[in-house]
Amino acid sequence: MLVSFHGSHSRDFCDHASDPLRQILQSYVDVGFTHVGVTEHLPPDNDEFLYPDEIELGHDAAFLTERFARLFNEERARLKAEFREKLELFFGFETEVYGQNSCGRIEEAISMYSPDIIVASVHHVGDVPIDYSKELFEKAVSIFGCIDSLWGAYYDQQYSLIQCLGAYTNQFPIVLGHMDLIKLFSPSHTPSNIVWDKVLRNIEAAADCGILFEVNSRAFKKGLSEPYPCPKILEAISKSGGTITFGDDSHAANEVGLFLKDAQTIAYKYFNYAIVFESRNNGGYQLNKTSLSG
Repeated sequence: MLVSFHGSHSRDFCDHASDPLRQILQSYVDVGFTHVGVTEHLPPDNDEFLYPDEIELGHDAAFLTERFARLFNEERARLKAEFREKLELFFGFETEVYGQNSCGRIEEAISMYSPDIIVASVHHVGDVPIDYSKELFEKAVSIFGCIDSLWGAYYDQQYSLIQCLGAYTNQFPIVLGHMDLIKLFSPSHTPSNIVWDKVLRNIEAAADCGILFEVNSRAFKKGLSEPYPCPKILEAISKSGGTITFGDDSHAANEVGLFLKDAQTIAYKYFNYAIVFESRNNGGYQLNKTSLSG
């Protein structure tokens, strides 16, 4: 099954991506994908939360916001028409959670841009990026005192995001992105029972409100031996009645579909189907089950 509802981060709209959006979308076509989510990061509303690479390029929050708006106001309709016979495209965004009133900023973006999809992701804990570099991860650890406390805070923040977005699942698909991203710079850490209870709480909350769980293959490219989320979490999602979909989280044309088969092989141990979104002619969307083959 060649679908990715979290992908196509492009140089046109993301400073840590490599290739232009059209080149990446054409790569999806060439590889044989049928459904793709164009889910760029929601920009910050002030310069306090710029990433180091954005600062290095001389970009500020105003520039990032203007660029992001162009994706929806100009490129969405143009690219959907251009690729209509080749790909079903879903234009949305990947959340960022930091600062004051993150939920309010996300809801404002929903109202402003009417996304086709949202990838619900947490990349910051205590307003510090936890997946950008080992140095920043260690800074976050120092704030919370130990790795386990940081993991717990990560899942608390994720729970707040689930609560924020749960009410929107009847309007468009919500996908919980790389659920255990926190493990990137601490892959050998075994979370305490307290943290694991928070993981189970989040799974139940997301499943109850219809949020889907992404199986994200980019973890392999980052050097991990398992996808996001790990098999233990996948098993818990399956037992909860939750449903999955897939994302390759590509940032370049040559990353399209990278390690996706590896992620699917692991997911197949716990699920016999995944979800594919389809647009309806009269608006909205429907969820279709697609069998996973071993």
